[in-house]
Amino acid sequence: LLYPEGKAHDAEAMLVFPDGTVRIVTKENDGIAKVFRASQLDCGGTTTLSEEAEVDLGEPLTGGGVGGDGMLVALRSLTQVWVWRGCTLDWSTVPEPIALTGEEQGEGVAFGEGGALFTTSEGDPLELHVLPCDTTSELTCPEDCGCATAGAESILVATVVSALAMWRRRGVL
Repeated sequence: LLYPEGKAHDAEAMLVFPDGTVRIVTKENDGIAKVFRASQLDCGGTTTLSEEAEVDLGEPLTGGGVGGDGMLVALRSLTQVWVWRGCTLDWSTVPEPIALTGEEQGEGVAFGEGGALFTTSEGDPLELHVLPCDTTSELTCPEDCGCATAGAESILVATVVSALAMWRRRGVL
C-alpha cells in the first residue's frame, strides 16, 4: 500500500472490513488523524490509498478494530476507545467514547460476540481486558447493508499485534 503522493505517515490502526475494504488511520501528535482507504487491493501489486477523512479525537491513535459484521468500528488511544455504530460509516458523526483504565500503554482493540470490547496493552505484563458491554443491542443489519459475518479472530489479531510491538521494542524481533 502506498499513501497518496508517496508521503510517509505514522499509522498504528489498520481497519479491515468484511467487504475487503482496508482503511489505515494515522497517529498524529495533535490528535487529528487522517483516514486513508483502499477499496480494492492489487494482489501481488501496489495499491495507492486515497484520503477519505480526518478524524479529530484530540489524542494520538494507537489502534483500531472492526466488528465481524462491519457495523462497529473502534479507534483507540493509550487510554480511551471511540466507537462508531451502524451500517454506513460516517466519520463526521460523533463516536461513543469509552474510557479505559488499567492499561499502561494501550494498543490493541477488537470486538467479540455481543459487542464485547477487548483491549490490550503493549506494557508488561501483557494482559487482555474485556469490557462486556453490549454495544450492538439496538443494531440490526439491513439486507442492503452488505454486512457479513466473521469469527472472533480479531481478538487474537489484537493480542498478537500488541505482543509483536512489545517484543519489537524489547529487541526480540
